[in-house]
Amino acid sequence: MLFVPYTTDAPIYHWPIATVGLIAANILVFAVVCVGGQLSPESWLLSYGDGVHPEQWLSSIFMHAGPGHLIGNMIFLWLFGLVVEGKLGWWRFLASYLAIGAAQMGLTQIIMLHYTGD
Repeated sequence: MLFVPYTTDAPIYHWPIATVGLIAANILVFAVVCVGGQLSPESWLLSYGDGVHPEQWLSSIFMHAGPGHLIGNMIFLWLFGLVVEGKLGWWRFLASYLAIGAAQMGLTQIIMLHYTGD
């Protein structure tokens, strides 16, 4: 069962700038990379067994497997982003989102450093 909050006691003090900005950035990257074909998805995706590529740690945060994956993640980001951004403020929320995402991608790439595909 998916955990989705339907109510919260956390007040929203300001318009969620970072949450809306991240949702817009995710949709824009999906449209440009997957639908528009303007950029190669391989340059944005996290590669395994091909060394360490820190530029992919940030770019791969914005990649999604398809429209359903994108929509599900954006709903989740909207629901939790409102509360977390309300507690942290927009710039701390944005910094936390990007830092946690990049750290997770970096750790994944380092763990998979010797992956050969076999």
